[in-house]
Amino acid sequence: AGVPSRNASAMSADTDTEGERCPLLSDEADPELATHGGPCDKKFEVGQVTIRLPLSLYLHPLPLFALGLSFMPWLAPCVLLADIIVHRRPSSMFLLGLLLFCAVLNEWLLKPLINQPRPLYTACRDERGRPSAGMPSGHALQWQAQGIWFSLEA
Repeated sequence: AGVPSRNASAMSADTDTEGERCPLLSDEADPELATHGGPCDKKFEVGQVTIRLPLSLYLHPLPLFALGLSFMPWLAPCVLLADIIVHRRPSSMFLLGLLLFCAVLNEWLLKPLINQPRPLYTACRDERGRPSAGMPSGHALQWQAQGIWFSLEA
């Protein structure tokens, strides 16, 4: 009874047979793309972040800020790696190891167990065209691990 939620429609689109692509979830049916009346010419995934083109969609401060924050979790490991190469600090090695452990734990254990899909119009998809698992958030897990680490270091 009632109107199905967005998640309910995503779940019903997920009931395809093994090995087939989900037509509702593929680019051919994506209402965000210009060919279907949407604002995007193209969208793709970079490091589990959906980038929508043209980038003029992001020229307002808040969407541009959100897009930039989406890549911040890549900054900390790069800075730590540079610190390890230059200064060989054990604390940087430990934190980098902790972040790698959290990433592996999240991607190989937690996401498959929880299996909550990303929003329907994401570019992050599995081999069958379905949105890949998005929760728990790797971004949030990394920031929590770093926050706890720096709190304990203080």
